[in-house]
Amino acid sequence: MPITTGEKELRKENISEIVKGFALQEYRMKPLCMIDTSTSWVETYYRENQNELTASGTGNSVKSIPRGVGFPHGETNWTKHSAYIEKYGLQSEISYEDEHFSNIPVIARTLLRLGRAVAYAVDVQIESVIAANAGNSVAITAGSEWNS
Repeated sequence: MPITTGEKELRKENISEIVKGFALQEYRMKPLCMIDTSTSWVETYYRENQNELTASGTGNSVKSIPRGVGFPHGETNWTKHSAYIEKYGLQSEISYEDEHFSNIPVIARTLLRLGRAVAYAVDVQIESVIAANAGNSVAITAGSEWNS
């Protein structure tokens, strides 16, 4: 069937290389952590007791010490902790045809999504450790919330 001048433009396809229809979530937990480089498999560190020091013994107090009496004794303690380094990673396979004959930048999009998947896995782990060790046992009463 012959193509007339007006029909030729109707059959043209314009393909945008920009992938649309989604918004990428931001991952923000890692910057909250202290990051230290290491070449070891096991990291050992000491955590100091978070409670303020109090005077030991009965009847001793940090305040109202009588004249001529020595200061009461307070002692700091530390707990030894060890953590194993965890490896995070992900890979994907891109065929020659997908890269050379696709309408979108397949390598760039795949690398973006692989990197984001690893960042998400790290964020999930950080969030779960923070939530597990938060010690949120105190109930917040009405009127004491952050936005009251």
